Amino acid sequence: MSFGFSSGDLVERWSLNFSDIAFVNSIPELAQLGFAIQLKFFAAHGFFVQDHAAIPLIAFCIWLSNSASQLKR
Repeated sequence: MSFGFSSGDLVERWSLNFSDIAFVNSIPELAQLGFAIQLKFFAAHGFFVQDHAAIPLIAFCIWLSNSASQLKR
């Protein structure tokens, strides 16, 4: 499955807002990264990704650099 994203869309679609951060931080730490990615994918597409290869690598890298540091450690 392939999804087309512009560079402007990537930051908007894959960045966590304050309520996302609070929600993701409420689950066990080991599951936070995968859950946050699924949450943002669901918000963008209306379903959970079954094949993780469907998440564009560039989207994951942008998400990781912008949002992963916001999750509690």
